[in-house]
Amino acid sequence: MKYTHKLRTVADRSETQLGVLLTDGRIISLFNEDNEFYLRWDFPIDLETMTYDVREADENKGEISLNSLDRTVIAGEIKCYDECKYYHDIYPEAFTCPEQERLEIDRIESFFRDNGYNVPREAIEHNLNAWLDDMKSGYRDEANGYHLFSPCGCNPLSMRLSTLHTLCDDWQQTYTC
Repeated sequence: MKYTHKLRTVADRSETQLGVLLTDGRIISLFNEDNEFYLRWDFPIDLETMTYDVREADENKGEISLNSLDRTVIAGEIKCYDECKYYHDIYPEAFTCPEQERLEIDRIESFFRDNGYNVPREAIEHNLNAWLDDMKSGYRDEANGYHLFSPCGCNPLSMRLSTLHTLCDDWQQTYTC
């Protein structure tokens, strides 16, 4: 089967927001040269010709997609940034007094410090307060080189740190919503 679009490959993870590392060392970028998402996980691909088509793969016709590749072909997902994730299986209703908030902030600050990141209380409080108000949030810290994301309060408490990268400037911002 002939696919008409060329897959974008990159030499290094710093060249794409998100990519797939193949076991042979090639990296398929899911973002094009304009830093726009172009390759869905369910598009049919041909690894020999390094091409793809813009429709859902049909496994009944023997087509493969990134979703259907096994671990003998895909070594893993790569990103241009490093990550560190804090997770605690609690919800906002568990916070019944300011002392619990202070203890959680101390716990989160220690977690990131123990993993090599300087995340000050201001950033943690920003995201924790948004989470307690059932809002998702992000906090960009230029001085310490990271972005901190938290989902809304209908999710367990988590703070996902990603190191800053110019390819991610559009979403690595400070916000609550």
